Amino acid sequence: MKGRKNMAITWASIEFTNPVKITQWDPPYRAAVYAIMRKKDPINKPNTYTLIYVGESGNLSDRGFYKSHHKYPCWTREAGVDENIYISVYLMPNSTEEERREIEGNIVKKIHPVCND
Repeated sequence: MKGRKNMAITWASIEFTNPVKITQWDPPYRAAVYAIMRKKDPINKPNTYTLIYVGESGNLSDRGFYKSHHKYPCWTREAGVDENIYISVYLMPNSTEEERREIEGNIVKKIHPVCND
């Protein structure tokens, strides 16, 4: 999947925010589905990402991401280094957990991110 600087990125027909390095990300106090990615070839294809994990949260600021997420070891294994782990979100204010899980499940079913196994 491709993304461009200051542009959204789409996974399974859902438009997420522009990817940000997880080391530089400040999680907002919002409900959302989130996508964890890595760059396959940062030098030759700097705007091409691979989805490695998708999840949902009722409050991103309480979720815990950088180094504290239960799937973080998989993310680093797939990305190689922390600086190659990116995150983007699909904000879903006032959503239910069921609504977020449905979107998460559809993306997992269509794309099969390696860290969701």
